[in-house]
Amino acid sequence: INYQWLNPVLAYIVPQRSTLFGFSLVLIALLLLWIAVREELGWRAFLFAGVVTGAMPVFHVHAYGTVVALSVFWAAFNRRREWLAFFIPALAIGVPLVIWMLPPANNSACGAGPSLAGYCIELGWLTDGDNWLWFWIKNTSVFIPLLIAAQFARRWFPTGFGKWFAPMWLWFLVPNVIVLQPWDWDNTKFFIFWALLGSVMVGGLLAELFKRGPAAATFAAALLVALVLSGTLDLARASDPTVSSYQFADTKGLQVADWVRQNTSPDAIFAVADEHNNPIATLSGRRIMIGYAGWLWTYGLADYVQKGADERLILEGAPNTADLVDKYGIGYVLIGPQELADPRNANAAYWDTYGTRVYANGEYSVYKVSAG
Repeated sequence: INYQWLNPVLAYIVPQRSTLFGFSLVLIALLLLWIAVREELGWRAFLFAGVVTGAMPVFHVHAYGTVVALSVFWAAFNRRREWLAFFIPALAIGVPLVIWMLPPANNSACGAGPSLAGYCIELGWLTDGDNWLWFWIKNTSVFIPLLIAAQFARRWFPTGFGKWFAPMWLWFLVPNVIVLQPWDWDNTKFFIFWALLGSVMVGGLLAELFKRGPAAATFAAALLVALVLSGTLDLARASDPTVSSYQFADTKGLQVADWVRQNTSPDAIFAVADEHNNPIATLSGRRIMIGYAGWLWTYGLADYVQKGADERLILEGAPNTADLVDKYGIGYVLIGPQELADPRNANAAYWDTYGTRVYANGEYSVYKVSAG
């Protein structure tokens, strides 16, 4: 089937909360800049937009890159000295934040394929043998044809927004050729901003069709249904607990996380299973030796493989466990369902002997250990 374009609400806004800030800040900053240029506002509007943009990397790096890069094109369209009031704070504040947040390693793996500056060249992006045009029609319905039509229907857009949007096609074309993330699906973090601003264009086109008589309005209504029906069905299904419920933590998982919050130091380090829904990792507010490898890989952490292997040895009670506990400063070990399951196979008998069990609820046991 190869459906790679997921519902933005379920793929971004709900699970990736930073997207709430990213979408909002992009729209606020770009709308302010657009109004400032069109209505020839003074330098204060540009300065405010620049300060807001400079802070964006804290919330969403791709949002920051989108506003800065698109503003370069906009400044080239409309050259004014006031742009300096935008770019100086946007770069002076934002660039150090980006440098601070840069991953320590590029974990992209191109295999036998070509690369460019460490990034994989993947013509067509995740098409997996599909015809490129059919792949995108299948994944986005009539969105791209309507967006192209809106791009050329300039007389329907007296504001000239089509010209201002035009550079955003690079956010679609470049990620279709170069994988800009360790995980190739994450190229959607660029596509999503192309789609966000492109929806303004498509919405404007449909609005004009609705004004042009019954036949055009009927056609526009059919196009609107084609655009939103699959997303509507997705959200309806996700809202139905009988088919979409997922237990993040059971009662005893909540209990052990609560006990840890109440009875351990905020600086304590735990050895736990590296699962995305481990109760200590997600609910206790305490540090863990290593988190979910599927995320650490995309964050560019080069040592996650070794740390994951060492944590498994600690849980198993390997002969060098004491050295590893000392090396990583482990204060507590959790033995629960995730730790006992394959492939970790935690050794509760070892920790009963060499640790001090300080908490147990029949499902989870917390052992205090000494580093050193």
